[in-house]
Amino acid sequence: SARERWLFAEGIGAVGAFSGVELLAQEQGLGARVQAMRERIGLAIGRAVTGTEARAIIRALAIADRNDMGDELRALLLLTGTTHLLAISGLHIGLAAIGGAGLMRGVVGLLLLGRAGRFTVTASILSGIAAALAYAVLADLGVSTLRSAAMLLAGAMAMIAARVLHPLNALALALAMVLLFNPFAPLFAGFWFSFLAVLALLLLFRTRAAPFSRLRSLVMAQGAVITVLLPVSAAWFGAFSLTGLAANLLAIPWVSLFLVPFVLGGIALLPFSPELAELAWATAARSVGVLLAMLEFFSVIHGEMINLTRPQTWQLALALAGALLLLLPAGILWRFYGTFLLLPLFLPAHESHPDGTIEAEILDVG
Repeated sequence: SARERWLFAEGIGAVGAFSGVELLAQEQGLGARVQAMRERIGLAIGRAVTGTEARAIIRALAIADRNDMGDELRALLLLTGTTHLLAISGLHIGLAAIGGAGLMRGVVGLLLLGRAGRFTVTASILSGIAAALAYAVLADLGVSTLRSAAMLLAGAMAMIAARVLHPLNALALALAMVLLFNPFAPLFAGFWFSFLAVLALLLLFRTRAAPFSRLRSLVMAQGAVITVLLPVSAAWFGAFSLTGLAANLLAIPWVSLFLVPFVLGGIALLPFSPELAELAWATAARSVGVLLAMLEFFSVIHGEMINLTRPQTWQLALALAGALLLLLPAGILWRFYGTFLLLPLFLPAHESHPDGTIEAEILDVG
């Protein structure tokens, strides 16, 4: 079952319950300090944010704690194809790196009276890496978080060494690190969603030399990711979101500009001024309200999830090949053949019944 697969991948060999507990000794070490910091941040967010859904989303973005997310909120995110916004990945890690690098560049530039040089660039890159890795550790190093941090680290080291690193090499390095950290990561849906989404973006933009406008790039990126993840969504969930493209075109910029920066700002401010940290999280909560209003609008338009046929392994491989074919440059005419490899996902499933049994459909008119 899905629960047994999750327990196995997490390394949990048994489950149980207890009726009482007594703390005999406080756990020491780096891991305990990290968990204590995560708990402190979670409690501070709870004091700053009163709304249940806003508090759940901010905690998910800050420390990857999704325990407060109710079934209705989870269903809303799934219906609008925006669940990935709460999975701390490239978007969030990248914003943390930009914030750390920008802060260091400002400090060094102030100390050097605005004279920028190699030292300033190197210090900014290292500060960005430190901020991103600190955020990744607070996020408990999930699959998408570890993948993003590994790719960022590889790219940053290449910049410092003045070497050219192909993005596919960075993706391969991230894949190796994730599998080394957790060999059973492929048992999680997030593993496939994370790596295939990045592969889709690389295939889309690395094979096209012409520059695109920001709006067109955003639309093309979302279309590419949705196309490639369509077979994976069918395999794992048997459904996909019809309004996912439109919802993400609005939700991603909003989360990037008005939500995540305030969440990260609260984390950075907490050791120095809890009051300012709570103010930042309260501001983020207002952004969550606007985000939820947008998602509710798309959920009303959507109605229900579109059901897909769960493909077998060989069907999934063909569908993924078809999705990747569609992302090839326009000059390759046979790329549209990929559509025929995706169409079987939308065909009604054929359910076989044992010999000697029948299936009857009865219309109940009351």
